[in-house]
Amino acid sequence: MPTNKPPATQVVVVAGACSGIGLAACKQFAELGHQVVAGALDPDAQALREAAESAPGNLHIVPLDVADDSSVANAFADLFDRFGGVDVLVNCAGMGCIGALEETSLTELRHSMEVNFFGVVRTTKAVLPRMREAGCGRLIAVSSLGGLLGQPFQDAYCASKFALEGFYESLRPLAAQFGVQVSLVEPGPVSTGFRSSSQGFDRAADGTAIDAYADLRTRYDALMATGEARAQAAEEVAACIVSVASGAAPRLRYQTSRFATKLAALKMQDLDGEAVDAFTANWFK
Repeated sequence: MPTNKPPATQVVVVAGACSGIGLAACKQFAELGHQVVAGALDPDAQALREAAESAPGNLHIVPLDVADDSSVANAFADLFDRFGGVDVLVNCAGMGCIGALEETSLTELRHSMEVNFFGVVRTTKAVLPRMREAGCGRLIAVSSLGGLLGQPFQDAYCASKFALEGFYESLRPLAAQFGVQVSLVEPGPVSTGFRSSSQGFDRAADGTAIDAYADLRTRYDALMATGEARAQAAEEVAACIVSVASGAAPRLRYQTSRFATKLAALKMQDLDGEAVDAFTANWFK
């Protein structure tokens, strides 16, 4: 009989654990005594190594590139051998991509989809059969306000996050028939350096900037800088993830701040798109 009740001690896999939200989530799950598998693109990342050393026996690092089929298969084969199964999968791996459509290459678009969308597909497919057979499990993916509300200069990123939202929303009712709960966590700005590490962050330097967008980009950059000044700490988003993993009846969507909830409500009530269009067009005034 499927059950929604999480075990007291869980095996938690966090994909995208090198830094930011993923690293913060690993630390918080480990502090609660769970067995945490940190899937890391760079398993030698110093901050992650230090976290594992401070939680001996609870935090285990495995190499994991969510954009690579073989890497995902090898990582999950290893952890299944070590732990037998997975109670909670948390998808934190993600990448940004900044640029107008004309400035964004198809390679950049595809890479954004490979990491932000297909990366979640790969890891979810890896654990879902065992969760279904066990009659329980939690699938949690870090989405974004960019998965609900399309934003200028974020075409590739928003497309990948919109796809993620549709994927998990579609999966949720069927998975629930087998006791597997599916949830999305939707933060707004987070203090992780995510934007500055995004593809296309400095297109003027790499030669892909188009002059026609220069003034609009300047206004956009100023607005984003303002948003970063009031960004959440990664630890706050991680705390939301931990709460979702342990809650008795997790919902589909969780916004992690009042700001995020306000914008999500704007989108959800905007049947014809006029309110969102007015909101984002105002960024350039």
